[in-house]
Amino acid sequence: MGLSLRGRNDEWRFLFAIETYLHLLIRLIALSKLGVAPSNLDKMQQALNRLRGIFEHSVFEWVFIAASDTGLNPNVRESIKSSLNALVSIVYHIDFGGLTFDAFREVYQNILPSEVRRSLGEFYTREDVVDEVLDAAGLDGDALAALYERWRTGEKPIILDPACGSGSFLIRVARRILKVLGGKPDVASFIEDVLVGIDINPFAVEMSKLNLILVLAEELALSGRAQAYVPGRIRIYWGDSLAVLKSIKDPLNRLYVSISIPSLSGITPQGEFKIPDPAAFISAESLLEVSCECASKGYNADDFLKELEGRVGASLVRTYAETLRNLYDAISKIYRSGNSRLIELIKDSFIISDLIGRCDYVIGNPPWVRARELSGSVRSALRENFKFFSEKSPYNPSFAKTRVPFKEQHDYSIAFVERGLAFLRNGGILSYVITSKVLRSTYAGEMRRTLLVENTILRLIDYSLYPRPLFQDAINYPLIIAVRKLKPSEGHEVDVTVFNTLEEKRSFRVPQNMLPLSGVDLKSPWILAPQSIINSLRKVLKKGARLGDIYEVSMGVKTAKNELYFIANILGLNGGVVEAALIDGTSIRVEEDLIQALVRGRDIDPFTLSHEQFIIFPVDVKGGFKQLWDPGQKFILEEPGLLSGEGKVKCSAATLIYERKTDNPQGLCSEVARRAMNISVAGGSANPKAPCSVNYCFTITYGGSSLDVSVEGGNGYCRVYVDGLRIPNAPHATRHFTAHLSSLLKRDDYKPYYPPWAIFRVSEEKFRDYRIAWQEMAKHIEACFLPVRTSVKYCGVERWKIVVPAQTVYFINEKDAGKALKTLVYLNSRLARNLMKLWAWSAREGTYRHDAYVMGHLPIPHALLEGTLWEKHLVSPRGDLNEAGREIAENTDVEEELMGALGLEWNEYKEIIEYGCWLNEKKHEKK
Repeated sequence: MGLSLRGRNDEWRFLFAIETYLHLLIRLIALSKLGVAPSNLDKMQQALNRLRGIFEHSVFEWVFIAASDTGLNPNVRESIKSSLNALVSIVYHIDFGGLTFDAFREVYQNILPSEVRRSLGEFYTREDVVDEVLDAAGLDGDALAALYERWRTGEKPIILDPACGSGSFLIRVARRILKVLGGKPDVASFIEDVLVGIDINPFAVEMSKLNLILVLAEELALSGRAQAYVPGRIRIYWGDSLAVLKSIKDPLNRLYVSISIPSLSGITPQGEFKIPDPAAFISAESLLEVSCECASKGYNADDFLKELEGRVGASLVRTYAETLRNLYDAISKIYRSGNSRLIELIKDSFIISDLIGRCDYVIGNPPWVRARELSGSVRSALRENFKFFSEKSPYNPSFAKTRVPFKEQHDYSIAFVERGLAFLRNGGILSYVITSKVLRSTYAGEMRRTLLVENTILRLIDYSLYPRPLFQDAINYPLIIAVRKLKPSEGHEVDVTVFNTLEEKRSFRVPQNMLPLSGVDLKSPWILAPQSIINSLRKVLKKGARLGDIYEVSMGVKTAKNELYFIANILGLNGGVVEAALIDGTSIRVEEDLIQALVRGRDIDPFTLSHEQFIIFPVDVKGGFKQLWDPGQKFILEEPGLLSGEGKVKCSAATLIYERKTDNPQGLCSEVARRAMNISVAGGSANPKAPCSVNYCFTITYGGSSLDVSVEGGNGYCRVYVDGLRIPNAPHATRHFTAHLSSLLKRDDYKPYYPPWAIFRVSEEKFRDYRIAWQEMAKHIEACFLPVRTSVKYCGVERWKIVVPAQTVYFINEKDAGKALKTLVYLNSRLARNLMKLWAWSAREGTYRHDAYVMGHLPIPHALLEGTLWEKHLVSPRGDLNEAGREIAENTDVEEELMGALGLEWNEYKEIIEYGCWLNEKKHEKK
């Protein structure tokens, strides 16, 4: 039988049903391993209630309520109860004596679809990676023995995993403890007390608990324990590690506690729950229990306050009445949503906040999720409560010419770094495996500065070039980082290990204060290279100016829908119309005047350019490279304000729909219609159309062009329907693009003031002077001269075409041919290529990203800018700069003079080149 899911809500309901079943199964297996296997549903609930130190109330326990809910349809209730009893009975009769952790540990990873795990940032961490994280933290036998001795004297040491998933890190720590202290009679109690886990996914929490129980039962059995292991408690909580607790005093000196839970930000602003100070009122847990009890009975806020008056007194309730009402409204909203078990998450968040400043170690693999994957309310809560997420957090290179136009999306993991540091006591150690992008991205600027200034960085292990994935079902670029919460001592050195694309590694020590690229801006990218190379880099930086301060580094044009614009082959030419095959194989007809030469990143090699493909380029190349509009139609749309940038643009078939939200739809639509009719004053005409099924219908004409325009108001919107939009003198291109109108309007870069066929990032400045271009993604910089126009041949004819760089191409514009040639030679030099690798982002298959941000940092020798470098080798170029540059590179030792200009000794130069080549260009040696 097939399964039909309609929409996102159905998908999540199905997933919740699956997780409910698996949750019950896991708890039944755990109860069996603990020697208290229930034979029916009632006995299962009784067993769980007896073991609440291990099994907290869970969102999935709705099944017990449903099985006893007399308000349900009797047939439905009996069906639920019968099915659940059958499951319990089956598990009861299975012997789980041979079930081990190793046989069960991948269940969680294999249950959820990889797409869901990716959206949650959850991936199974290999045991060798877990061990590296623990080793980086110094969690060896001596450290664990020292924690045990402190515990024996009454202290409460804590090892916390704030995003524990199925428990990989906690389990490896438990195994290490048992290996060192397995003979101690109280070792199980020590483990129960010292290991703490948190996860936002309730199913993961259950998996983690079961896995820990399985491991302890196995290990303790191996050590000769006669009785089955029954833990007193398992400290793994369903909660949000990023919950922030604050104490507040209002102008009347009333004390409050505010807890902001990002994952619940959809329920209250910032996910904030405010309660009276427990010291002056009642405990948070008691207050939430009363709130739950009243909400479950359907009480209103007044009834809730009366209930509280009977417990704490009328005077105290009146003092905090407004806050208590707001709290109860939030709790009632949760109950009405049918997800009342979220109250347990709120309760656990208070427990979690109590761990702040108390942990000895914070370890794990926090979720790697780009901010765009988070809801807007969660992003807002993170910006409000975490300085690593604040607007002031990113690193800004402040180039004089180059703009870094895109704000990078923060990664969720850096909030866990900030929170992990907060969990630590002074002197405690954080050790994570996170994305290596935090080393060099703009968004992690404040994190880098804080780690450098306020903490002692112990260990950095960079796997970003490692060829094999370290996580199941995920392509990523991991970094292991270990930090002590203690200001660094003078001269402190960091242990650094870097892996290359052949899985080889190099380890070295670097002074902590030498990690940032800029000695002035501590938010700048970190350099993971031996100290001698960093010293040489410092020399080069002093002898040059940043590329981004000299030039504007530009990205090529962006279509955001290449398959509709990029032409693989021109098949025929007839009367100014070409028949072409798009890159997806689709055959189309389009006007030849709209076809230009296309250059993609892959078409660029050192001093070499190819352009075998073409692009449909609906841009006015003779009128300042503006978006191509029919001027009359553009005026018709502008006059009523449709191109103002307000509202949204949608479509129905070939009809454009300009839509604006408003409290007065009829008033706005009337104004739009009035302005449309005013076109007649400017020399056009607006003729009513009949029949008209909406408020207003016109055929509007101006300058020899016309559009059918209809206006409709209602339901909070004013909508304007437009038919007949066309590309001037291009009926074939018009048909091609209007056939794909919906996908064109859904492009992220599309705005209402663009025509639907717009190409983005187009400007006249990008098509002038001498352009020196390079691939965005490559093992090293590969640069060439990119002419503005070139001669191309197809269908037996030769044409001059504009050379259009795609978005995988970056370039600079230089007016002086000699300086352009020198810059071209420099970019293709071995020194420039390998310097770039010190701060560039690594990507797939050992490539680096050479975008405006990364290339903007490249030092350009002062001698090159002043015209003294390579003067005896470079004559005024004629014709193709690529040919001139290639000849110089092949016949002249340009590197020697370059070293002199930058003040580098031969051994310094050689070390930079050798290290850069080792990173991603070393070949497998034949044995």
